[in-house]
Amino acid sequence: FGIYIHKFEKYPGDITYLEDSCDRVGMDYDRCVKSIGTLGGGNHFIEVGKSEETGEYWVTIHCGSRNYGKTVADYHQKKAVQKVREPKM
Repeated sequence: FGIYIHKFEKYPGDITYLEDSCDRVGMDYDRCVKSIGTLGGGNHFIEVGKSEETGEYWVTIHCGSRNYGKTVADYHQKKAVQKVREPKM
């Protein structure tokens, strides 16, 4: 994995649905695709630990949905607010 974004596209498969979604919500498709497989920045982290009592290992990770998820959520939130403000019949 990496942090932030990759310098090249990491996912060679067919992700046309992602391009359509990015177009719909106004997100930069190239940046979105280059973010796939990364951990992110800010408060995103991965931590590996070992129990002193049992010797077992554990992994904790927080990465959310990165900027793609926020952009999609903002888009739908804006649509919902517009709908609520429409005149009632």
